[in-house]
Amino acid sequence: MKLFTILTAALLLSSCEIIEPELSGYSNFKFKKMDGKEFDITFDVRVENENGFGMKVKKGSVDVEANNMVLATLTLSDKIKVKRKSDNTYTVPVHIKIADGALFRVLALVASNKVDLEFDGKVKGSVLGISKTVPVNEKRTIDGSMLKFLIE
Repeated sequence: MKLFTILTAALLLSSCEIIEPELSGYSNFKFKKMDGKEFDITFDVRVENENGFGMKVKKGSVDVEANNMVLATLTLSDKIKVKRKSDNTYTVPVHIKIADGALFRVLALVASNKVDLEFDGKVKGSVLGISKTVPVNEKRTIDGSMLKFLIE
């Protein structure tokens, strides 16, 4: 009976298409704790999950570079549970470790009109109890003045 249940679950899951949730509306950035070159922040993000099942984001580590200069490593501090068939706002807790010499790099970047940010790492999550590690490789261009909060 166990074998039949496992095979049925595997067949059902293999036929499921997972729609990548849409992330938008980043807001409410808050500094929680600062200790030298490490600090904790939280921010809210709006997540639209069209899937008929919930998801958990368990852990992850992402390196942040700006104009090909390493700035920091971001680590998810606590898991996040995304509800099924929902459009909700979730608070994301992140631990940030600033790279050596990064504050001097940020001073130069703040005056720039254009900063190319690159996020590279891995995030681990699960769907229906099945874990998977997903690579993160995202590039964005921002105005340098958006980095002011790092030096204030």
